[in-house]
Amino acid sequence: MACFFALLGILLSDLPQVQIETLKSGAANGTLKSVSATQVTVGDKSYPVSDVLELRVVPTAGSIAAPVSPTNPSVPATTPTSPVTAPDGTAATAAPVPIEITLSDGSRLTAIEMSFAKGELRIKSPRFGEVSAKKAALKSLRLQADDPKFREAWSKLVTRESKKDLLVVRKENKLDFIAGVAGDITESTVNFLVDGEEFPARREAVYGVIFQPAPPVGKLTATAELEGTDSLQLKSVTLKDEKWQLVSLAGVAAVVPVNQLKSLDYSAGKIRQLSQMDPIDVQYFPFWGQGDPTTEYRRNFSGPLGILTPITLGGKAYPKGLAIHSKTILKYRLGGEYRRFQAMMGIDDFTGQSGHLGDVHLKITGDNKVLYEGDPKHSDPPLALNFDVTGVRDLTILVDYGANLDIGDWLDLADAKVSK
Repeated sequence: MACFFALLGILLSDLPQVQIETLKSGAANGTLKSVSATQVTVGDKSYPVSDVLELRVVPTAGSIAAPVSPTNPSVPATTPTSPVTAPDGTAATAAPVPIEITLSDGSRLTAIEMSFAKGELRIKSPRFGEVSAKKAALKSLRLQADDPKFREAWSKLVTRESKKDLLVVRKENKLDFIAGVAGDITESTVNFLVDGEEFPARREAVYGVIFQPAPPVGKLTATAELEGTDSLQLKSVTLKDEKWQLVSLAGVAAVVPVNQLKSLDYSAGKIRQLSQMDPIDVQYFPFWGQGDPTTEYRRNFSGPLGILTPITLGGKAYPKGLAIHSKTILKYRLGGEYRRFQAMMGIDDFTGQSGHLGDVHLKITGDNKVLYEGDPKHSDPPLALNFDVTGVRDLTILVDYGANLDIGDWLDLADAKVSK
């Protein structure tokens, strides 16, 4: 009977099933019970937030939010829409163009309704209802639908250094802009101050507005991915009454239904990929002639003679990692900040495909102490490396010639990373 009630409780609960990955305890599955500033409870076990790397919701049939109805009467008049023709020939209203908001901390939100007046943005989102943000927290507003033709140009403008706000407009097949100070945005007009004179632009002609925000304040706790394309860079996250209480680094607060969140990434500052780090020293000793260490040591790619291919071991491709040709020495400054080194190690698959006999001598040291030493060959299965680097200041990776000298000597350290 006790088992029956326990099962019934799970079935009736709206709390999601999740996968949790941690630094010390590995991965586990279970029902998410609670999330606070200090710990995450999954099933009957609690994990300190300092140990959590990722929390990912297991998708279910009821976990995906229903799309916003094109004819939803709650969609406000300030949301641009496009007239279309229904199959019976009568007039119909297309779905509202989603407005995309980027905050100063890199958070991305979409909205079906927005107003901007007196330096404050108010939006209505299908993911988390009504949210407000001060102008100082805003990086950009894209007022028109995403268009692949303008995607690159828009991205460059958003990252462009400027001391003024930018009003971005479409001119035939390109984007142009005016620098000034952004003002109120109404249903029909985007007000903009240029050289002290107010310039009211037609809303339909404006592709977007780019702001000069204040830098975000605080330490990143987690990155939240929501249904759709929304994501938030969070300084605090808790789960209360089956709702997520989220506060971004830019100071934007949101209350999100439990089923609207896909994942929480807590790994920032805890794990660092070696492919994201610049070695403090690179030495390359080619077997034939002179070589270039920038081509014989690669980040996130492998391949011979300048041909870039994904790092691949045992038929599995890895998006991140190091591909190192013999003979190369790489030295990384860890500064005693990390506890473990992890990687999948082996000779890249392309050597077997081309008939090469790739083999190397690998030696990894921490402050001159040997942490791993071996002679991987292309016929060997990939090997998981996982060793302690506590207190290590400098990590040195030596990929030396193997028994077959310099034939197919491409060693992969796939997903090579250090963790705290």
